[in-house]
Amino acid sequence: MWIELFDCENGLPTLSYSYDEAVRDRHLVPYRPVHIARTGFQLAGVKPGELPPEVREQVQAQGADPDDFSFEGTDLERKVSDTGTNDSIVREFMENCIKDAVGTVPAKSIIFTLSHRHALELFKSFNRVYPHLQRRGLAKVIDSHMERAEKTLDDFKYKDFPRVAISVDMLDTGIDVPAIRDLVFAKPIFSKVKFWQMIGRGTRKWTDPVSGQEKGDFLIIDHWDSFAYFQVNKDGRAGSVTEPLPTRLFRLRLEKLSILRGRDRQPESDEARASLQAMVAALPRENVNVAPQAEEIRALIDDPAAWTPLDQTLIEHLSHHIAPLLRYADTGSWAELQFENQTEQLALAHLKADQDEVQTLSGRVIEGLRLLPKDLPEVRRHLKDLTFALSPAFWQHLDYQRIMDLHDRFAPLMRFRSRRPRSGIIQLEVTDRMAQRHWLVYGPGGEGTFAENYRLQVEAMVRWLAEESPALKRIGDPEQLFAPDDLEEILELAMALAA
Repeated sequence: MWIELFDCENGLPTLSYSYDEAVRDRHLVPYRPVHIARTGFQLAGVKPGELPPEVREQVQAQGADPDDFSFEGTDLERKVSDTGTNDSIVREFMENCIKDAVGTVPAKSIIFTLSHRHALELFKSFNRVYPHLQRRGLAKVIDSHMERAEKTLDDFKYKDFPRVAISVDMLDTGIDVPAIRDLVFAKPIFSKVKFWQMIGRGTRKWTDPVSGQEKGDFLIIDHWDSFAYFQVNKDGRAGSVTEPLPTRLFRLRLEKLSILRGRDRQPESDEARASLQAMVAALPRENVNVAPQAEEIRALIDDPAAWTPLDQTLIEHLSHHIAPLLRYADTGSWAELQFENQTEQLALAHLKADQDEVQTLSGRVIEGLRLLPKDLPEVRRHLKDLTFALSPAFWQHLDYQRIMDLHDRFAPLMRFRSRRPRSGIIQLEVTDRMAQRHWLVYGPGGEGTFAENYRLQVEAMVRWLAEESPALKRIGDPEQLFAPDDLEEILELAMALAA
C-alpha cells in the first residue's frame, strides 16, 4: 500500500534520496562553488620566539611567558582568540556573500561558531568593522546563552533585520528559513551528519517577495576546509555575480554626465554631476573599505573641479574605483533604486536616440507606475501627474526633462508600490452553498469524519485485511479449503474493523 501511495518505481521502496537527486529534481537548490578561506593564523599558528613586539606585550600582560607561547591553528577560539582573525572572517564574509536584491547588504545568512564566546567576538568584529550597518541591526548573536534568543530568532526568520545570525549549535539543525543565501563555517566540523545538516539550512527553495526572483543557489564560506575533510564535492554550481543597484546607478549617471557635457548642455550636466556627488556623499567614510579613498571622496563631494576634465581616464577611474564602493552606502529600497535605474537607462536611450530601447524601457517604467497605490495619501497628492504619466500623450512627446521629472517625482514614492501586479484572477460575488456534506460520528471517543472520507478509509482497511489475512485469502480462492479456525479469525477481524 505504501509503495503504491508514494509511487515507488518497480515496486521498490525508496531507501535513499540524495541531495544531488533532490537538486536535480528541483526540490532543493544547489550551493555555489565553495569559497575556501583560511587565515595565516589558522594555517601556521604561533611559534615560540616569532611573536611581534606588540603581541609579546599583550601575552605578557595576560600572565603568559611570550618565549613559551605557541599555538596551533586548531587551537583558535579554544585556547586563544585573535581579533585579527575574527575581523578577517567578517571582512571575507561581507566581501563575498550573496547580497539582497539591492546588492548592498547581505541576504539572510548564518555564521556557525565554535562557542558562545567566539560568537560574541565575531559580533564585536561586526561592530568594529561595519558600525554603520550594525546600527541597522545587521548581525546578532542567536544562541541559548542569550536573553530573548527565541525573539531574536523570530526576528531573523520573519523581519528584514537582522540579516546575519551568529550562532552556536542552536541554528545548526532544525531551523527553517528558506531565505538563507549564505552559510559560514567558522568552526571545524567532525560529524558528517552535522555537516550535512548545516548545509541543509541553505537548500530550501524561496522566492524573494521584493524582487520576485527565485532563489537559484546559496553560498558556503568554509574557513576550516570541511569539504576536504569529508571528501565532498566543492564545485556546486557557478552562480552569477550581480552588480549592486547603487553601483549600476552611479555608472549610468556617469555615462549620462559624459554625454551631456559633450553636447554642452550645461544646466542638465550640472544636475547630473550634483546627483553623482550626492551618491558619493552617502558613502560611510568610517568603513574600512571606503576609508582609503576618503581624501578623494571629500574632493569629489566638495570640489566641482574634481569632475573635470571628464575624459576617458577619469571615467574609467571613477567607474572602477568609486562606483564599487557604493555597495557600502546606506541607500534606498529595492523598488526606489530599480525605478531610478530604469529612468536613468531611459534618459540614456533618449540621448542616444535608441527608439527600440526607449520603447522597451518605457514599458518597464509604466509597469512600475501602475503599481503605485492611488488611495495612499502620499501618492494621492501626485495623482494628477501620475494619471498624465500613464497616458499615451505623455509618451508621445517624451523628452529628457520629462524623463527626469518622472525620476524626481516618482522614485521616492516607489517604496509604497505594490510588490506584485494583480494576478488577473476574476473576483466574483455569487451566492453559493455546499452541494453535499455529511459528518459521520464513529468510535467510542466520538471520533468523526465526512462520510466520503470514512468510506475510503474502510475500503482501504478491507483491502489491506484481504491481503494480510490467510482466512480471507482462502474465501476468495475457490481452490482453497476452509480451515476450522478461519471463522473465528474472520469474526475477530470483523470486530476489530467495527471498533
